Amino acid sequence: MKQRFFAVILTFILCLSLAGCSFGSGRDFVSDGSGQEGSTEQTGRTYAAQDLEAFNEFTLDVFRDAVSQDTLTLHCMVKNPENYGIEHTAATLGTIDINSLDNTSDITDCLNRLNTFRYEELSQKQQLTYDIMKNYLTTELEYCDLYMYSTSLTPYSGITVMLPTLLAEYEFYSKADVDDYIAILNDTGRYLSDIMAFERLRSEKGLFMEDYIADELIGQCRTFIDKNSGADSFLITTFASRLNDVSELTDAERNAYIEANRKAVVSSVLPAYQDIIDGVTSLKGTNRYQGGLCNYPDGRKYYEYLVKSDLGWAKSMNDLDELLDQYITSAYLSLQAILAKDPSVADRLDNFSFTLTDPEEIVKDLHSKLTDEFPAAPEVEYSIRDIDKSLEENANPAMYIIPQIDNYTSNVILINRYQADYATIYPMLAHEGYPGHMYQTTYFAATNPDPVRRILQTGGYSEGWASYVEMLSYMYDDKSSSDSIYQLLKDNETITLALYSKMDMGVNYYGWTKDRLRIFLQDWGVADGMDIDWLYGYLCAEPASYPKYSLGCFAFMDLRVNAQASLGERFDAVEFHRFLMDLGPAPFDIVYERFDRWLASQK
Repeated sequence: MKQRFFAVILTFILCLSLAGCSFGSGRDFVSDGSGQEGSTEQTGRTYAAQDLEAFNEFTLDVFRDAVSQDTLTLHCMVKNPENYGIEHTAATLGTIDINSLDNTSDITDCLNRLNTFRYEELSQKQQLTYDIMKNYLTTELEYCDLYMYSTSLTPYSGITVMLPTLLAEYEFYSKADVDDYIAILNDTGRYLSDIMAFERLRSEKGLFMEDYIADELIGQCRTFIDKNSGADSFLITTFASRLNDVSELTDAERNAYIEANRKAVVSSVLPAYQDIIDGVTSLKGTNRYQGGLCNYPDGRKYYEYLVKSDLGWAKSMNDLDELLDQYITSAYLSLQAILAKDPSVADRLDNFSFTLTDPEEIVKDLHSKLTDEFPAAPEVEYSIRDIDKSLEENANPAMYIIPQIDNYTSNVILINRYQADYATIYPMLAHEGYPGHMYQTTYFAATNPDPVRRILQTGGYSEGWASYVEMLSYMYDDKSSSDSIYQLLKDNETITLALYSKMDMGVNYYGWTKDRLRIFLQDWGVADGMDIDWLYGYLCAEPASYPKYSLGCFAFMDLRVNAQASLGERFDAVEFHRFLMDLGPAPFDIVYERFDRWLASQK
C-alpha cells in the first residue's frame, strides 16, 4: 500500500490539474458539524465519542505513514509536519524495496483496522471517508498481483518529467527546508537507481518498454541534461531566487547554499539522468510483447485496474465504451445542426479567438463568473508562471500544482508556452484555475476535510470536474462572437475527448493495431496530418491517460441532467455544485450513491 499511496500522491501533486488549521492530534478532526452523537443513553454517547476519536486517529495514522515515505512528497503535502505529529527525519526520495514487491500486508492490515469500526457509529463525514478508503483498499487488493505492470519511467508523465518540476516548485520556509532540498538532490542518483533495479526485474519478465518508447525517454533525458548543464540551468537559477524567502540566512550561508546546490545538480542530478539513459539503453530489446496493454499477459486486467482506480465506477469496459459513443453521437448531432443552420460558422472558426488571451486577465475574469453557478470560492493567492524551457517538449500545455494541505491559500498554475495556444487558452485556464482544479481544490480544502482524503483522491473526479467546467466555460466569454461558435467549440471538444478515450481503450483493451487506429481516424476524417506512429506510441506508453478526463466529465454531465430532470424548476446550479464541492473527490459509485440522497433531500 505504501508504494501505491506514493504513486497516487505524485500523480495528484500535479493536476493536469486543506484545511488551513493546524492539528496536534486526531481529536481535532472530531467535530464535523453533523451533530451525530450516537445513542441518547450515556453509555452510547461515550462509546460514540470514543469511536469517533479512534477513527480520526486511525485515518491520521494512515495519512502520516503515507506522506512520510519520502521528503519530497511530505514537503509538497504539508507545510508544518509537526502539527500533524510527523517528526523530522533524514531527507530522502524514498525507497523501492525490491524484495517485498508482492507484500500486501499493508493493504490487508489497513483494511482489517478499517473493518473494526462500527459504521453506524461514525459521523456522516467519517462514513464518507470510510467508504472511500474501503473502495480504494479493496480495489488495490483485487489487483495487487499486477504490480510488475506499474512503471514510473514513461516519457510524458513519468518521474523524469515530474521530478524537475516538483524540485523547481519546492518552497523554502527555513534553513531546514534548504538542507532537506540539497539532500534530496544528492539522493536522486540512489533513488533513480532503485527505479532502474525495478525496471530490470520487469525486463526479465519481458515487460520492459518497447524500443521506440525507450528512445523517446532517452531523448527526453538527453534534452534535460543538455539544457541544464550550464549556469543557466533552471534548477540553479530558481534555487537562488527561492533563497530570498529565507530571511534568516546570512550572505555567507546564502553563497554556501548556492554552491552546494550547483554541485548537487552537476554531480548528482545530471549523472542520475545519464544513468537512466544508460540503464534504459541496456534494456532495449528485452520486451517480449508489442502494442497495447491487452497484448501482454494480464494486460487487459491491468488496464481495467487503471480505469477502475481512476473512476471508481462499477461499469464494465464495454459499458464505458458505449457511454463514450452516446456522448459522441449527441455532440455530433448538435454540431451538425449548427452547421446546417449556419454553414459560415465553420469558416469563422478559422480566425476565432477568445476575447481574453492574457492568462492573468483570464483567471480574474473566470473568478468573476463563478457567482452565477457556483458557491463562493475561498480567498486565495495564486501565481501564473511559465514552465521551464527544458521541460516544454514533454510537458502538458498547463498544470496546476496542488498546494500543501495546511497552506491551500498559496497556489501555482504553470503554462507551457511551447504547447499552449493563446487564442484558445481561455477554457484551458478554466480547467486549471476557476472553476476547475484551483477552485475545486481550495474549496474542498476550506471545508476542513480529513487529511487522508488528500491521498485518496480519484483522478476521474478531479480531472472529470475540470473537464466538465471547461465545457461550461465556452459560454463564459463576453459573447463577442455568436453563441453557435461557442456551442460548436464545446461539441468539438466533447467529441475530441471521447475519441481519444475510444482510441486509448481501443489500443490498450480491445487490441487495435496501428492500421486499425488509422482506419478509425480516417472514418472521422482526421487522419490527414495526424502522426499515427506517434499517437499509437503515446497510447501504448501512457495507457489509461484519457478516460479520467472524458468519462469523468460525462459523469458530471449525467449527474446534472438527472438533477435537472428530477427537480425541474427547483433545480439550482449553485446548490448542485455545492453538493459536489462539499462531497469532494470520491469514486463515482460513491458520488452517485450520495447524489441520490441529496436529490431526495431537495424534493
